[in-house]
Amino acid sequence: MLCWTWKRPIKLKSTTNPWNACKPSEQPWILSGKKLVIDLVDLAQARRDSNWQRRGFLDKVFLPDEQQRIRTASDPDRMVWTLWSMKESVYKQHPAAGRAFVPLHIHCFELDRDSGLGRVSYQQSCLYTQTQHTHPYILTLASTVPVFDRARVLGLSESSYASQHAALRQAIRSEAALRYGDGAFVKDTDGAPYWQQTTTGLNIPLGISHHGHYGAFVLPTV
Repeated sequence: MLCWTWKRPIKLKSTTNPWNACKPSEQPWILSGKKLVIDLVDLAQARRDSNWQRRGFLDKVFLPDEQQRIRTASDPDRMVWTLWSMKESVYKQHPAAGRAFVPLHIHCFELDRDSGLGRVSYQQSCLYTQTQHTHPYILTLASTVPVFDRARVLGLSESSYASQHAALRQAIRSEAALRYGDGAFVKDTDGAPYWQQTTTGLNIPLGISHHGHYGAFVLPTV
């Protein structure tokens, strides 16, 4: 059984953008060759799998100012997984081959509680994030530009990874074919997913994530 949820696209106007220090690429996703990345955290699953309150956990994952955000948050548990999701999404933006995920190398130095918009630094680059909150999950998109496409979230009733993976791919295949025309899934050398158009051979980046009993994907506006 699939449960669909639409999340509206977010776009920041340059005249009101407070983050001009980030100097991102001005090219759109489809031309820049950048990956479209998304990270989802099923909060119930995260609580079952990880006890962030155990001794030493925060020191291994979060920098001092990030830990301060957690301590002063009205909901520390949700803040932990918000920052985790921001770090994961930014890590996915960079080539992963041979590079381990080291959370302390990723700095979430800006986060607006009301809009969910943030800035993250990683390997001398700055990326934008936009985090969406619901009761059961947290969803973060990362981009080199402060523009975020619409994301779809699916409730996945099956518990096995294979079943969830198949259901998510089927949903993406249907939506991608409807939006872009016939094509097929392909991956680049870093394992990033794309939808390759049959007629043009154009590779359109896909953002995919699933965790616990939820899956999510985002397709760029072409």
